[in-house]
Amino acid sequence: MMRLFGIMLVLIISPIVLNGNGEGIKQTHNSEYPFVLGEKLYYRMNYSIFTVGKAEIHVNPIKYYIYDRVCYKIDVYGRTAGAGAIVSRVNDHWGSLIDTTDLLPVKSWRYIEEGKFRKKEFVDFNHDEKKINVRVINNKTGRLNEPLIYDFNEASMLDMISGYAFLRTINFKQYQTGDTIKLNGFFEDKIYKFNILYMGTEFVDTKLGKIETFKLIPVMPDNKLFAGENSITAWFAADESRIPVRIEANMFIGRAGCEITGYEGTKMDPNFID
Repeated sequence: MMRLFGIMLVLIISPIVLNGNGEGIKQTHNSEYPFVLGEKLYYRMNYSIFTVGKAEIHVNPIKYYIYDRVCYKIDVYGRTAGAGAIVSRVNDHWGSLIDTTDLLPVKSWRYIEEGKFRKKEFVDFNHDEKKINVRVINNKTGRLNEPLIYDFNEASMLDMISGYAFLRTINFKQYQTGDTIKLNGFFEDKIYKFNILYMGTEFVDTKLGKIETFKLIPVMPDNKLFAGENSITAWFAADESRIPVRIEANMFIGRAGCEITGYEGTKMDPNFID
């Protein structure tokens, strides 16, 4: 259950994307971003018919200045609830400082509490030198371990949260059904590359009402968690908010997913139909 919860938290803030030609992120004036300071999104996580957790995505109401860059601070919180809280306790917090100019990550962190497992990780991104510096706190000493350095050759590199932010800036109306969007991003100790299929628009029913969405299917590599390469489907609002509305995953151990339950402080209201 703990591993399942962590996977669903990843689903909310993924897939991580590049622009369609895979060459990197184009700079976008921040007035065009669909998210704003102070925005909060709320989600329910489910496994089969059971609610197992809740998650929130917060855009901090102030900007931060670090390494000569003005940044958004975006935090993702996930915790067990309902049936999930009966089985085991999970309390995760992921965050990133993201350059307001191009949405590239500058610094990110993960505070993981899953049962008895604990992990505090800090990641620095140097896009000029194309290096990623990862440090983890030693649970026994309380001190930071020696850094692990990763090199990358891609034109730009995202983490999970900056990828989520950039995904919301894409105008999917420029794509045709069946088009492929190339992506890469850094997570834990690996750089991932795979594709996302754009599958057109589709109306989705939620507790907040019906809403038209862009349907996306990440093509998954062979793995021991997801059942097939098209096992994950994500629906993003097909309006100017482009918020994630629902994610579903077919896993070898069952069907899991998450769905939006509320929002506040958004730039515009999503176009839910009662």
